[in-house]
Amino acid sequence: MELCIGEVIYKLRKEKGVTQENLANAVGISVAAVSKWESKSSYPDITILPSIARFFNTTIDKLLGYEIEISNEEEAKVILNKAINLLEESTKSDDKEIEEASKYILSSLYAMNDEYEKAEGILLTLPKVTSDRDDMLVGLYINQKKNEEAIKLLRMLTYKKLSNLIMSLGSYVSFFMQNENVDKAKEVLNLQEKLTKIFGVDSIY
Repeated sequence: MELCIGEVIYKLRKEKGVTQENLANAVGISVAAVSKWESKSSYPDITILPSIARFFNTTIDKLLGYEIEISNEEEAKVILNKAINLLEESTKSDDKEIEEASKYILSSLYAMNDEYEKAEGILLTLPKVTSDRDDMLVGLYINQKKNEEAIKLLRMLTYKKLSNLIMSLGSYVSFFMQNENVDKAKEVLNLQEKLTKIFGVDSIY
């Protein structure tokens, strides 16, 4: 089975209106590597698939092209199960980076196969400090209509990311003030205020 990931990346890149250089810089590889993917000369390393999926705001299974026009449902199931078997072997790798990347992909494939308990179980074996894990868990809970679990985790992720964002904006304020750009500093402060009010954390910040 030939993976069509290069075609998918090219299509997503054109839809998003970004260059090969934009994508390369975002995921930390060379422009030549992106060009090789799109010309089908090579495939992306398994460890950077989560980063590429995040960049395009898509899922790894869509990135791999498993949704694309397989007319025979039975054949699609066979291919999906082969992919699952392959990824299950990769999760036993001695290389931690490969093991974790394989688990992310495997979780998506389990979900495609309606094996939600397996998808959740393998995500929960990943380190909690890894934000990708919790982002994927939120999607999994939403798909299963586990609303209580989804909103609880979503709130935690939002506050965590909002806290990091507000700290970064604070650094921007300091930068603009040091460079005597008061108008820009005020713009950033106004943005900070709007964000804290929208998410109801103005009393904290």
